[in-house]
Amino acid sequence: MLGHSSHATSIAHHLLTWARQLRNSRKSACLAVLGSMYIYMFGVTPAIAAVHPFISSATTNFSLTEPTITITGGYFGSITPGVTLDGAILVVTSYTQTEVTALLPANIRPGSYDLVLTNFALELQASLAVTIGSVGPEGPAGPAGAAGPAGPTGASGPQGSSGPAGPQGATGPQGLTWQGAWNISATYAQNAAVSYNGSSYISLIANNTSNEPDTAPTAWSLIANVGSTGVAGPAGATGASGPQGPAGPAGPQGATGATGAMGLTGASGPQGPQGVAGPTGATGPQGLNWRGSWNISATYNLNDAVGYNGSSYISLIPSNTANEPDTATADWSLVASVGAAGPAGAAGATGATGATGPQGPAGPAGPQGATGATGAMGLTGAMGPQGPQGAAGATGATGATGPQGLIWSGAWNNSTQYALNDAVGYNGSTYISLANNNTGYTPGSAPTQWGLVASVGSTGATGATGATGATGPAGATGPQGATGATGAAGPAGSNGATGPQGPQGVPGISNLYFTAPNSNGTPTTITSNNAFFTMATLTLPAGNYLISSRIVAANDGAGDVEVVCEIAGSNITPTYAQADLLPDNNTVGIWLATLPIQVVASLPSSTAVTLQCEAAPGPLTLFMYYPQITAIPVTSYTQQ
Repeated sequence: MLGHSSHATSIAHHLLTWARQLRNSRKSACLAVLGSMYIYMFGVTPAIAAVHPFISSATTNFSLTEPTITITGGYFGSITPGVTLDGAILVVTSYTQTEVTALLPANIRPGSYDLVLTNFALELQASLAVTIGSVGPEGPAGPAGAAGPAGPTGASGPQGSSGPAGPQGATGPQGLTWQGAWNISATYAQNAAVSYNGSSYISLIANNTSNEPDTAPTAWSLIANVGSTGVAGPAGATGASGPQGPAGPAGPQGATGATGAMGLTGASGPQGPQGVAGPTGATGPQGLNWRGSWNISATYNLNDAVGYNGSSYISLIPSNTANEPDTATADWSLVASVGAAGPAGAAGATGATGATGPQGPAGPAGPQGATGATGAMGLTGAMGPQGPQGAAGATGATGATGPQGLIWSGAWNNSTQYALNDAVGYNGSTYISLANNNTGYTPGSAPTQWGLVASVGSTGATGATGATGATGPAGATGPQGATGATGAAGPAGSNGATGPQGPQGVPGISNLYFTAPNSNGTPTTITSNNAFFTMATLTLPAGNYLISSRIVAANDGAGDVEVVCEIAGSNITPTYAQADLLPDNNTVGIWLATLPIQVVASLPSSTAVTLQCEAAPGPLTLFMYYPQITAIPVTSYTQQ
């Protein structure tokens, strides 16, 4: 449990920290005496915790009415930390464990400062030398940076556990029926789906014949679009000007033409002979129900599919309204993704320097050659082999045979067994199962097991070289350089005139009120929750005061505890400190915390000031050590 010497060390460390923070507030003389008194009473030096706060950076913001400094780092504490700049205390406006924002003095001058942050819970400090100065005028814009490469595709998430079987539902609407590549002479039924020029489409009408999918929007709806062309690359740098001479050489040769487009996908093989008709089967499961482009005000059912920003998605829930498909992953699953943008084009080469000639005007540089023509489209792939004969249908219960639609099964999993017409996503493309008991066959490399529904967009061609970007703005003024070596001593000057009388200094502290510390280590125990217990009382005469208190809380119970302490009294605004404590684990940790509080008050008459604490939830065994209240009289104070 708690040792007397460790808590005496904590109190001494708190007092020394407080004295250091107020060093420049003209109260250092009294506080230094008080700090020396505590070190003499306890005979210890401050302890060092296992985890130390650190500051990684600090930034200022002078665009606000009250300028601020934002400090980033770690282990800043669960209660308000203290922040000083060359010893001057700053007002903290917000804080987390990794970021603290405080107000800067309104009249702060540019220069170098010592920034110190104090974690009161850990009783430790972090410091950083910072330079605060005005930023120079904005410079010309810098050159545009090259576009970054596309990030890798994220890994598929784990398959969720199967839910309990629900009651049998009514026969669902007919889903998407995959028909392979579009054929101008074929007749397609409503909800039949085809591929055309790398994109996939679904038929919106029955008896759909000779309507080209990409030009007949009333007959076909786009499911997944082929990838878009890459963005244009940045412009090459302008070549250096040669010295004055004869007419310049001809311009550089034009860039090589872009690679030709990929050849068309080979036609699907002829359909195998129809299997022997089986007896009437059970009603087929509901397939994907295409609903066209996503509408924020529409309500979608389970297995409804929509197009959004070039990709297609399938609804995972009923009554699906106003859930944006690309961000609501619990409500929508990606069926086919839009293609990634192509990489940026390379920078143009620098022009050669002209040869020196007799004096005369410089000839203009020849124009750059035109970009070469796009390569011819590749040949159409060979026709696939004929499919195997279908197996005889299984005997089902009496009833009409439901049309089998595409059954969306999410991302492909190597260990999952897929049935005929199950559809999956793999590497950005969508595939449909061509066989039952389909396990362990990778889509894209098993054409007899999987048919391509929608291909991931191909990478766009390299964009043309763009123009050189303008020069970027000048960076902020760098930190002040190190002080140079001391020069040689000059001759002694004559004595100057006596300076004017300086202003009257701030009066020193005339009195200090404080409660006698509980130095024998006997704590006050809190055993009931949601009730304030008085820890210390200090009676003050009428006047203006800076009132501070400290108390150490230790959780000796079996559960987590939240402890809250406050300074209270007539004409005093209640001011709180709070800490969350874990159970005692017999080591230094966050089962023990020091709660500091500070408030300014104007008392019209003699007032009893109390330090009181409460905790929750119960049952509790909370020990409160070394409570103390200190009050410093002040002539006046100004609230800002």
